[in-house]
Amino acid sequence: MQTSVMLKFRPSSINGKPGSLYLQFIKNRKSRVSVFKGFKIYPEEWDTRNQSFRLNTNNPQRKVYLENVYNKLIHTKSQVEAMIRELENKPSGYTLDELLQSYSSKKRGNTLSEFVEKLVTQMGNRQPRTARSYWSVVKKVKQFNQGKDIQLNEITPEFTLHFEQYMLNTGNKLNTASYYCRNLRAVFNRAIIEKVVEGRIDRPFSTVFTGNEKTTKRAIKKEAIKHMEDINFPFDKKNELDQVRWMFLLSYYLRGISFIDMAYLKKENIINGCICYTRKKTGQYFEIEITPEIQAILNKYQDSASHYLLPILKKGDSRRSYENALRKQNNGLKKLSPLIGLDKPVTTYVARHSWASIAHAIGVSLDIISQGLGHESSKTTLIYLKSFDYYSLHEANRKVIGGEGNNKNKFKIMRQ
Repeated sequence: MQTSVMLKFRPSSINGKPGSLYLQFIKNRKSRVSVFKGFKIYPEEWDTRNQSFRLNTNNPQRKVYLENVYNKLIHTKSQVEAMIRELENKPSGYTLDELLQSYSSKKRGNTLSEFVEKLVTQMGNRQPRTARSYWSVVKKVKQFNQGKDIQLNEITPEFTLHFEQYMLNTGNKLNTASYYCRNLRAVFNRAIIEKVVEGRIDRPFSTVFTGNEKTTKRAIKKEAIKHMEDINFPFDKKNELDQVRWMFLLSYYLRGISFIDMAYLKKENIINGCICYTRKKTGQYFEIEITPEIQAILNKYQDSASHYLLPILKKGDSRRSYENALRKQNNGLKKLSPLIGLDKPVTTYVARHSWASIAHAIGVSLDIISQGLGHESSKTTLIYLKSFDYYSLHEANRKVIGGEGNNKNKFKIMRQ
């Protein structure tokens, strides 16, 4: 190797203060240095002869700090040596300044937030959802790390395990923790592809769950829908909980239309007494008759100044505006649920499940329900119904156990 790299220590000019660590590059009797910012140690913690740390401190916390710093610096030194080997394969050779420039360029973007910023810049406006997902990971990691950014090479199996545990301990569900771990893994893999970090055999994400846990899909009964219809709120367009109630019911009346499709409905979507729209998720075309119940809600919230049919989007049609509206709707439903006798909060998607479940309960054919939901096959609808029709199974089980007789007499006999 034509260039040598050494880890060095420079004591502070002020007595009692920690000194700096740096890499010294030597090539053809010329020398350059690069200081490690943020890493400080005391003279007694440095072994000049062996260019290493003295870890024989009696302070266990200090020892852990020194071990972490040393491991990071040794890893960086090995990365630089690998970079030198690549440069030495160039037929034209390289200068020490070119090496320092390559090293500085690679060092920039080694933190999670800096690399995500680079990725988002590369994406431009093509992948806004991915960009938001990556930034949400940065925010979550900083929360976990007491507001501090992390180096990409700090993403180890131990780090990801503690990160996952932090999320679960602070109230996040397993699928939510998986979402953040998956996106962090995606960023890390991009860093490997772009050679910002090296691929590692320790598999940083092997210790955490990155799949999708099957969740119980829920529907509410017709009685709960009726209770929601009858609950007494002041007739006021500005009453947020009242609007939450009617937006949920409208979704139910419109055969479980998704909240995003409902939010973007415009006045031109009304054609010949029907609401006609194309579902954003699948591209399927839907045509739904405007019943008196639907018309009453449209009348309540009609606004001649808005080109939207409903008062969901008020500040333009940006994705962020929609996400804020969705969050507001689900938070409102969480407050509304106990008012209609539910022990668990409903979400916007419950309207779709409820329409299908109630239609099935009153005898609507499977083919019609399938068509109403936009499923390509009734087999999909059957799986869909089975996944949340637990209350029908509970009712059937009570009938099987109880038969036609009086259960109270059986319990009296058992107690004797």
